[in-house]
Amino acid sequence: MKNRCIVFSLVGLIIPIIFLACKDDLFFPQEQSEGVPNSSLTVRKAREIFEQFVSSDSLVLKKSRVEKPGLCPGDFTPIWDKANESADSLIECVDVPICAQFLYRGTFVSKEPSKKGETERYATDIFQKLLVVYDKRSRLTGCFIINLIPTKQYYNKHKNDVALRFANCENDFCGIVLYSYLKDNSTVRINVLRDGKVVKAASVYNNENTFEENHRIMRSFVEDGVVYRMPKATAARGGEYIGGGHGTIIWNSHSLPDIEVPGNRPDPEPEPGTDPEIPEVPEPDPGPGSGGGGGGGGNGENPTDPDEDTDPVIIRLNVSGSKTYTLLDKYTLSVSVSPANKNPGIFYYEMSMQGKNQWKGLENETVKARFPGKFDLRAYAYIDYQPFYSNIIQVEHIFPSRDEILQEARGHFDELWQKTLDDYSETSCREYGCTVYLETWDKGKEGYTYEDIPGEMKTPDYTEINVEAELKDEFSGKSPNDTTFSLGGIFGVAWFHTHPPIEFAPKGTSRRTGPSVPDLANPLPYKVPGIIYDYIGEKNTTGEYYIYNGHKKNEPAKIYFYGSERRPNQ
Repeated sequence: MKNRCIVFSLVGLIIPIIFLACKDDLFFPQEQSEGVPNSSLTVRKAREIFEQFVSSDSLVLKKSRVEKPGLCPGDFTPIWDKANESADSLIECVDVPICAQFLYRGTFVSKEPSKKGETERYATDIFQKLLVVYDKRSRLTGCFIINLIPTKQYYNKHKNDVALRFANCENDFCGIVLYSYLKDNSTVRINVLRDGKVVKAASVYNNENTFEENHRIMRSFVEDGVVYRMPKATAARGGEYIGGGHGTIIWNSHSLPDIEVPGNRPDPEPEPGTDPEIPEVPEPDPGPGSGGGGGGGGNGENPTDPDEDTDPVIIRLNVSGSKTYTLLDKYTLSVSVSPANKNPGIFYYEMSMQGKNQWKGLENETVKARFPGKFDLRAYAYIDYQPFYSNIIQVEHIFPSRDEILQEARGHFDELWQKTLDDYSETSCREYGCTVYLETWDKGKEGYTYEDIPGEMKTPDYTEINVEAELKDEFSGKSPNDTTFSLGGIFGVAWFHTHPPIEFAPKGTSRRTGPSVPDLANPLPYKVPGIIYDYIGEKNTTGEYYIYNGHKKNEPAKIYFYGSERRPNQ
């Protein structure tokens, strides 16, 4: 079967349906959804409007395989988690990347001559997004497809993220924006943007002009060119393979291939009297190695060339460090892409509790361990809106060890030991307890905090005074399995207490230094490490250390540990 291509000037796409008029009030057909009175258009509301529009119009999905005129995306899926909200004084918008059945590419004759003053032809991908619009004045909403045709310079600079960086009312786009009504894909408005500013705009519903005048103005905005529709599985650009598929398509700066149009749809007929001159495009040389200057060369059949078009896209996720990180440690995610020429340039990262498959997006590739536990990490990227996922890496966030805690908290422990000595006299004594917390809140306090718990005041004949350990975690959610783990929390990581002097205890009084029998017998909450400040004492014949009545309260003391080395993940 002879392959076909869709060859037309974009002016043939301009079919009148209602959209945003340049100088007139916004106007929407009766089929549109109800308005959103006295409320801002959010992504959630935009999704509801889109789904209501789809459910009420069988032409959108139920008959989506019936080809529509112009740059029809075919079947598509909105990528709602990448939606952008934007607004100006008249409208509010949510525009959404889409994973579409068809891709489009074109060559155009630029309105701006080259540096040598010559007419310049350039090739570019055409990027599409779903747009939901809310008119603040009429309080009506509508659903449209945005077609972004970047200038040569903008495309070369941002080819990997043209659509993702575009928001309808706030962007830095340079090029042409065509708006098509979702119901039948008819183009109804054209804007020309430079650095995100509208320098030209035309709509078929500008009532200050006749329809023919509007039509002529809109035609004048579009560079003459050739546009090609291709299924995503066989799309390629500049010798660079895009997405997964079985076809091989190569183009270069001098030629574009014939593309078979699904269903053998004939080339669209332009409106009478509107067909401009289209620059002549030479047929490609079918022989091997005929790629020319810009396309990477050849027709993909040379057995000596690597068959890049059949290589799968592989995104490999890597992580810095040992994959085990103490709370508040930072680690970095990185990706490698094979083959290298398929690198999309922008990646997104997600985390899930290990084995839960409940993925939450991360802000960027730098991760701070804010919540304890085991986690799965993955990366993904869109290549022409088709998602590619990486391998999954498993990491663990652990609580700090008692040595790490002591390094940070030693000064506070010294203060509590001094308070213990200050409160000791011939008539009184008491010990001090302290819960050590680690705060990991995102955009909040980060680091250790202490909850001091003074013990009950006793007479100096008490050799052991037990302060009951109190620990309680705080975090978002009802349980560790129901939490926004990226936000962090407050976690008990150690229990500290002092043992008082016995200088004024009755004659014959003695006690062993370090952890007492009650200390060792009573498990601590969450199995946190126990830390004690006590005297060094004197070594007896059995090798144990004791202090005796009359032992001066200012004698040397030290830190003792007992229990766990660190709080375990549960």
